[in-house]
Amino acid sequence: MKAIQLKQPGGLENIFVGSHDKPNVPAPGEVMVQIHAGSLNYHDYLVAAGALPTEDGRILLSDGAGVVIEVGDGVTEFAPGDHVVSTFFRSGSQERLNTMRETLRIHPGMAWMVLPAKLLLDQLVHLP
Repeated sequence: MKAIQLKQPGGLENIFVGSHDKPNVPAPGEVMVQIHAGSLNYHDYLVAAGALPTEDGRILLSDGAGVVIEVGDGVTEFAPGDHVVSTFFRSGSQERLNTMRETLRIHPGMAWMVLPAKLLLDQLVHLP
């Protein structure tokens, strides 16, 4: 899988196309989502421009919408086929979540929100 990544220390000149292996199966408490739409936001710009520190190889994509394709043990709030959108924070938590980064990505269940399937995923991606 290909991804747009950032080399440290950041800066638009340090953006490159990298590649990654497809994730395996979700661990307990995680979900695997097939990403159908992505949206870069101001946070992504700040990271890319080097205004916010980040790890080397960071994948630039904070907001995404897709369909759950598999859930790990103990996940009850999501099911395969659910349309979901990623979230930065959930339940008032101020902890920055490791949000969506790849075409198929495994994330803790709390990083996603179920939305109506009748809405288009490329519309949903702009809601977070």
